[in-house]
Order: sequence, then C-alpha cells, then structure tokens
Amino acid sequence: MRTGALVFVALLALTACGGSSAPAPIAVPANFNSIESAMSSAVTQESTDLSAESNDAASGPGDSAGACYNLTANVDYDVKTNIGRDVQNVTYDAGNLQSAISTMRSDINNLHTDVLAVANEGTPIPADINAFITSAAAQMQQAMA
Repeated sequence: MRTGALVFVALLALTACGGSSAPAPIAVPANFNSIESAMSSAVTQESTDLSAESNDAASGPGDSAGACYNLTANVDYDVKTNIGRDVQNVTYDAGNLQSAISTMRSDINNLHTDVLAVANEGTPIPADINAFITSAAAQMQQAMA
C-alpha cells in the first residue's frame, strides 16, 4: 500500500476518533538514511580503489616479471574489475535514491489531493499537515544534496 494512502487512512482515523488533546507528531514516510549510507560507502570504496589504481599506475608499465606486466596484470585488471564494480555500485545506489525521491514526491502529491478531498467532505484539515509536508520536502532536498 502506498504511503500516501496510509497517511490518508491515519488522518481519517484521527478525525473519526476525535483525536487526543495533544496530537502525536507525524513521522516523515521515507527514510533516506540507509540509501545515503550505501551510496557513501560505495563512493568511499570507489575512492580507495582509484587511489590504489593510481599507485599501481605510478609504478610504470612493467616490473621484474616483464615489460608490460604491471600494466596488464595490475592496472588493466583493476580497472576492469574493481573500478567497474564500484561504478555499478554507485550507479545502483543513485538509482535507488532517485526512485525513493520520486516515490516521495508522488506520495506528497497524493497526500495533497487526499487531504483536499477529505476537506471537501467537511472534515477539518489537521493543523500540522503543512509542517509534515515541509518536513518531507526538506528530507528530499537533503537526500538530493
């Protein structure tokens, strides 16, 4: 079930029950921390591998094993395996973050529509709905940064 629909149902339940004297704070429906952490880890690994690659390349094309051994056995191999894998990981994590942001944008749009529909039926809009939406938008901006 989409997050927007869950929030809509929760708002209906609170309205129907009359709520308490102090409304509970509404949590932002998405948590980008795990995606950001994975991306940070992938970028750190990429940086470490690129540093190792630079050190290997600085040794020159060959060594005691042959004229081009370092170039083919170390530098070329690392580019094709480690660096290539790192690029895939960063790209995958960036795609996950973009997908989460897109989902949250859609959920916020759905929330606006749902709240207006409920308000049109005569139910008062919760006072903290704007703070909730502002918090969700701020979390998206932080994730995009």
